[in-house]
Amino acid sequence: MFIHHLEQDIPVLCKEVPTFPEGIQAAFEELCVKVPDRVYYGLSHMENSGRIVYQAAAVGTEQEAAKLGYSASVIPQGDWLVESIDGWMEKIDGIKDVFGRLMSDPRFDPAYECVEWYRTDTEMWCMVRCVATN
Repeated sequence: MFIHHLEQDIPVLCKEVPTFPEGIQAAFEELCVKVPDRVYYGLSHMENSGRIVYQAAAVGTEQEAAKLGYSASVIPQGDWLVESIDGWMEKIDGIKDVFGRLMSDPRFDPAYECVEWYRTDTEMWCMVRCVATN
């Protein structure tokens, strides 16, 4: 586990997965066709009802998102608590456990979404925002 500082906000366009977790792969496949060769992310948070809201995301502008019928969001700059997963495709069932560890850290700021950053085909970062220390 380490802290990574995002230097700037990352604008993303998002496709919500209404049938989490079953619809994740289809949502990313759609994004890869409509907006190929981007950096991809997964954004998630838990509603008060306990339902997890998950969005497949790719770097893109609000205008582009609107044109494609997606929502837009921003991954904010700042400090993020990170755990890297190598060979993530073989470890999908364990991703929830990684986020469980990150969210149990006292530095976790629950006001922000959890982020999966797909850095390469084999490396993914699980990220939660750190509480501001200013």
